[in-house]
Amino acid sequence: MKKIKVEKYINNELDETLTIPVAFINILTSILPKSAIEELNQAGLDFQSMIQASKQGQNYHASTQVTEKGISKQIVLTLI
Repeated sequence: MKKIKVEKYINNELDETLTIPVAFINILTSILPKSAIEELNQAGLDFQSMIQASKQGQNYHASTQVTEKGISKQIVLTLI
């Protein structure tokens, strides 16, 4: 089963890494409101493309940059 590695960087330093099954993303896309999915897409995190890449055995890599309470954070998703 394919998994997604999620890496969180704070001020360009790796803070946290976790892996989740692609099946979780499938479930997430079915329960999240369409507006939330659209916002994630606009931020560069396209779950449908991630699911398709997993099904087709292709690579997938995406990242997004956010600033939270004045702290720069980057989230990186990689299909593994």
